[in-house]
Amino acid sequence: MGRVKREASSNLFFVMYDFGLNRVAEDILRMKAANVALQLPEGLKPYALSIAKELEAKTGSRIFILADPCYGGCDVAIDEAKRLRVDLLIHFGHSEMLKGLEIPVIYVESFMDLALNKVIKDSLNLLKGSRIGVVSIIQHSTRLKEAIEVLKEAGKEVRVAPPLGRVKYPGQVLGCDYSSAKSIADEVDSFLFIGGGVMHPLGVRIVTRKPVVAADPLTGKVEDVEQRYRRLISIRMTKIAEASNAKIFGVVLGLKPGQLRPQLADRLTEELTKHGKRTFLLACREVTPSIEASFSEVEVFVITACPLIPLFDQEAYHKPLLTPQEALLAVKGGCQSLEEYEPFKWF
Repeated sequence: MGRVKREASSNLFFVMYDFGLNRVAEDILRMKAANVALQLPEGLKPYALSIAKELEAKTGSRIFILADPCYGGCDVAIDEAKRLRVDLLIHFGHSEMLKGLEIPVIYVESFMDLALNKVIKDSLNLLKGSRIGVVSIIQHSTRLKEAIEVLKEAGKEVRVAPPLGRVKYPGQVLGCDYSSAKSIADEVDSFLFIGGGVMHPLGVRIVTRKPVVAADPLTGKVEDVEQRYRRLISIRMTKIAEASNAKIFGVVLGLKPGQLRPQLADRLTEELTKHGKRTFLLACREVTPSIEASFSEVEVFVITACPLIPLFDQEAYHKPLLTPQEALLAVKGGCQSLEEYEPFKWF
């Protein structure tokens, strides 16, 4: 069995994922992995017990389920796996991003088995123009043909970008990488994002500067994200303006394998120093509001680990959290126009 389903709390529907557990079990047996760690992002953790039971039954291996948060393919729990002395770490839900790690790691791309037709039809009245770019998260990447067919039947010209940057599949976007969407921005009037949440569609809106409609096949919800975008931009411009008068900056390095960017931190420190700012290098695995209390003299925190932290966690903080590009705008007097604003530029 490679598919695992779980009843939704509302009992109105169930979600089925294809985890390819037969292949995973074969890999465990082939690698003679007696002790195995499973790492899943938050949306997949409810399936972890079923996955563990099936893999234990098929392989006889001892299974550890890692319970800490997991934020993406860059967040691979190597240190935790080493402490547990496992033979293999299996990372579910994301395409492969990191290679050459200290212990064997298998990325398991988990695809959601949900029809797209209805939610795509519901999006038609919100989409701007006739030329539509289609993007999605990996869970829906294998069913994009359905979306394309619906759009074409409605008279739309459809563009799906080739995989660029860190992504693996056509049309795929990551929370920190919208290269594929940006590559076709000049060819479309608006974008249709297929997936859950607002983080990814807002990222597409920021990077491409084109209208974006988000269609969630799981909830059936369809939304034009323009109002959310304007609110986010207002917050970001305010924080950049606040930071322009600051004198002490904390440059935060992430200690997770795919988020550690020491060269970026060095370049940023050099630029901030040129503009008369005092900088401190702060390193941590998790960026939490406690950083403000621990380092009260720091007026601005610049996050080199992941751009999503300042963009989507700012409301939990009193002081500005900025991306590196936002920090450069701040020390140069603020953002004069949205054409200058590219928060993902250094990632």
